Amino acid sequence: MVRMGLAIGVILLAVFASACAGGGGRSDTAMTLTPVGEWQLVAIEGEAFELPQGARLPTLTVREDGSVGGLAGINRFSGSVDADAWDDNGWMMGPAAMTRMAGTPAAMDFESRYIELLGSADLVYPWPKTMDLLQDGRFLLRFERVGE
Repeated sequence: MVRMGLAIGVILLAVFASACAGGGGRSDTAMTLTPVGEWQLVAIEGEAFELPQGARLPTLTVREDGSVGGLAGINRFSGSVDADAWDDNGWMMGPAAMTRMAGTPAAMDFESRYIELLGSADLVYPWPKTMDLLQDGRFLLRFERVGE
């Protein structure tokens, strides 16, 4: 009796899995992940980081039209990326405009490094809860989706 129940469970699992697979090919309704959303920085060049005194956690908001903005640590920034490049995981950011508030030297250095890495990335890999920015295959920045 236990074997019969197990066999039925395996069959039901197989039927459910094949139904979810949509016949083994790509579904017209498959979700395409894009970097659109609100993100907060969690790693720089593969390492966790400590915020310097006077800095706040950097954020990045990416909109569908390619406009970006956020907090760099002290100052707010805005700019744009080529949204058409996302289909090939491309990340091409133009110059960023920033507010001009002063902070501690360590916080200003941290902010400069963040903006430099953000602008030098050439690949983006958005996942449901995280997003990675890379340059020539080298990990630069990892973000976590806000609210996750």
